[in-house]
Amino acid sequence: GWYAPGDDSRPPPIEPASTLLASRLLLGRGLRGLTYFPLQDTVPPAGYEVPWANRFYRWDAAFDLNGERRERAGALLRNGRLIHALGEKLAATHLQANLGVVDLTPSLPQASLSPKDIREIAANLQRALRLLGAMGYTGELVDAENQPASQLERYPLLLVLLPPGTDAELIPRNRVSEKTQIALANYAAGGGQLAFLPGQPPWPVFRAAVSKHPVSPAARIHSLPAEILSWVDPSWSDAEIRQQAGWPEARSRLKKFLDEAGIGRHIIGAGESSLIVTQLVSNPPSRSFGTAGTSDSGMPAAEPPAAFGFLSVTNMEEEIQTESFSVRDPGRAPAGTELELREV
Repeated sequence: GWYAPGDDSRPPPIEPASTLLASRLLLGRGLRGLTYFPLQDTVPPAGYEVPWANRFYRWDAAFDLNGERRERAGALLRNGRLIHALGEKLAATHLQANLGVVDLTPSLPQASLSPKDIREIAANLQRALRLLGAMGYTGELVDAENQPASQLERYPLLLVLLPPGTDAELIPRNRVSEKTQIALANYAAGGGQLAFLPGQPPWPVFRAAVSKHPVSPAARIHSLPAEILSWVDPSWSDAEIRQQAGWPEARSRLKKFLDEAGIGRHIIGAGESSLIVTQLVSNPPSRSFGTAGTSDSGMPAAEPPAAFGFLSVTNMEEEIQTESFSVRDPGRAPAGTELELREV
């Protein structure tokens, strides 16, 4: 539910279906924890007063004061049945992402970042994820400052969005930590691909680390122009993005780059309607740059087949949507095999 406004004891009305919609959308992105706040309306003691509760405050929660179900309770019960039956398997999966999108916020001097700076970085990350989603690609946020190298190597390509005004290296808030610079240089030297937007980063430690490697990873370090993302409003839906004047050129340029980088889609046909389609696959023993290492020929070997997976399809419109799409089987069934997907 929502917080009640200061001039009312009741929260704004909420569409009951939004609880199921939001929770399933998050589960389809690999959610690991879910809290209902609150699950039931209660009566605080007389005199108890905090911003989220007082004697007359109501949340219109899924269960009322007497424990009776409200309409939203159906979503909680459905989620409970899903987690009770398949929670162990859901916990043993990860999002099948096509590429990683690096969030540099943890890599910047925290004391120098203003709320405005953080909002600008977050908006840029949202632009990238929204555009990729509208094209049918799944991007996943990555923290190069704190995640170990083994986790960065899950992605065949990392998209690095440079902070606004990053050309001015003397600006304290744009000084990316040496730890992140070295981590990204090692990622590229080990076989991963980096795409910086916009342009190349003015990072001396990164450049020095790249130049020290015996086999230069320069061919795997790319730059993209700002115009690919600058026109995107983070609040737009996928359908709204595809209706904008900047869509055809941005889609063409970004798809051409991703094709040349060997970044394919796991779900063909997704990104062409209001349906949001994602895939969760079981965790393999090890992964490296989206592969399982190299084959006898020295070429990248295929990613090991997954033991199981989940397909998440979320309809963001009120009307029923009918759509056809093809999904790459994580278990490597023979070509042409039809898989029966059970609704959960």
